[in-house]
Amino acid sequence: MKKILLFFVLAASVFAQSVQVEKIVKVNTGGRFYFPKFSPNDDALLLTSSNYKGLYLLNLRTLKIETITEENGAGFKAKFDFNGDKIFFRTYKLVDGKKYESQKILEMPERKVITLFKDKRELTPPIKTLDGDVFCFLQGRRAEIEKSLMKNSGGRKSVFIRNSNIFFSQNENEKVLKPFGDGIYVWASLSPEGNFIAFTYGGKGSFVMDTDGNVVKNLGELHFPRWSPDGKWIAGMNDRDNGYDYTSSDIIIVNLKSLKKFNVTKSTDKIEMYPEWSSDGSKITFHDLQGNIYIAKLYLTEG
Repeated sequence: MKKILLFFVLAASVFAQSVQVEKIVKVNTGGRFYFPKFSPNDDALLLTSSNYKGLYLLNLRTLKIETITEENGAGFKAKFDFNGDKIFFRTYKLVDGKKYESQKILEMPERKVITLFKDKRELTPPIKTLDGDVFCFLQGRRAEIEKSLMKNSGGRKSVFIRNSNIFFSQNENEKVLKPFGDGIYVWASLSPEGNFIAFTYGGKGSFVMDTDGNVVKNLGELHFPRWSPDGKWIAGMNDRDNGYDYTSSDIIIVNLKSLKKFNVTKSTDKIEMYPEWSSDGSKITFHDLQGNIYIAKLYLTEG
């Protein structure tokens, strides 16, 4: 009897985990945009083009779009600060076949753009720590962009990709993590508490490892893993291609406890990609190949 009771308790715990999609809304942008990201207070989306040219801000209340810049590369890994008062981004230009990059900050209240590093070579996009510090690498050396006023509760932890390797940084001390040896590591993201890293390994799917490089979860066929704000779920995409073009892709959410997967979009006529969570964890935004932007309203239960 005890074994039967234990089985039902475990079964109830597993099956209680669910993702209910209340609705998926196509946002009326009036154009083609890609790679949406919620602002910290979830009242706006940061948008760009398919090749990251330009950076735009969509007000979700008025549906008005503001152009931040039309410069090349501005949308690649652009980031808000914690309050949504600033946007950090990198731009580039080509001169005689050489790429020159600039690191910039948009101060939101005044809509003032400040250029920190101008026309440099080998400048990375901005990287943000859990505590809100923002930095980059200039010709291989760490360069501070903004120092957070938040208390150092997270040990200034961050994770980023350089030369197809995962780097974990804590208090400016960096180490390379290669749990499967040499290979192509992409889309690394740090859990909200800074203890685990989700990543994709070329051709093998996505995984979760601790900050010492020990793999603790196999997420299977999933790309672009992104942590929910409470650290209990990971969103991603199950994109497929024929070697030339994408043939299908849905937005998937994985429960970290059970590894159960939930298909959010279940589309046969759309290719949905690159999900990002809202700050409150109740919504996910993503785009399709035609440049349409969507927001999925979710109800998550974690048994």
